[in-house]
Amino acid sequence: MFGGRRQGPAEDMWSEWSRGLSHGAVELVAGRRVVARVDHEGVLLVARDLFVAWEHLGFADGLDPLSTMPGSLAVAVSRPWWAEHVPTLSGRERRRAQEELETGLVSVPVASRRAVPVEAFGDWLSAEVIARAPLPGRLCLTPGPETSVLDRDSSRPVPLDRLPISHTLRDRLAAWGAAAGAVPDDERTVTATWDRFLPEGRVLAADLETETGRSAAVWADCPDMP
Repeated sequence: MFGGRRQGPAEDMWSEWSRGLSHGAVELVAGRRVVARVDHEGVLLVARDLFVAWEHLGFADGLDPLSTMPGSLAVAVSRPWWAEHVPTLSGRERRRAQEELETGLVSVPVASRRAVPVEAFGDWLSAEVIARAPLPGRLCLTPGPETSVLDRDSSRPVPLDRLPISHTLRDRLAAWGAAAGAVPDDERTVTATWDRFLPEGRVLAADLETETGRSAAVWADCPDMP
């Protein structure tokens, strides 16, 4: 899910967490342990003693713990953050961080005998990241019905209405993404299907770079994407 409020059982939790954040901070707790603490500056993964500011976050992904196995909370982190973080480590921690750099994800386990809404928390946190993170310096275009613009360093979706661009370019990006959303399911795994989006995508990337003053490229030209 991208951006909007979730409907259903998690809606009340989303509202509660949002109110808590507006008053200072929100904690995800499993048993007696704090898994993550979110405040106006960013997210602290307590078990790893890692703090990541909003500008370096991409999205969050949660897996609820079951009676027979732990869950997990993972957050995508930008490459500039990794570039600053990895050199500060040594030994096993450095090797672990270098492995995580390959996927861009930092993960912490969540073990509890009681239910912990990690999945809902991850969805809520992802929405908060999209709303709070500043506009990235590097953009990547990949066609999608909700937004076709991502942060090149963290894969964070960037809503079109947050971009400092003309209505004309915004409409063109939306139409490009809508066309991708209309691709039949049985064609989505075919490389040639997406190759058809590249020519227009490169034109859009050039125009996006001109209007925003930020580097922009289509996904095929972003081999460093996490």
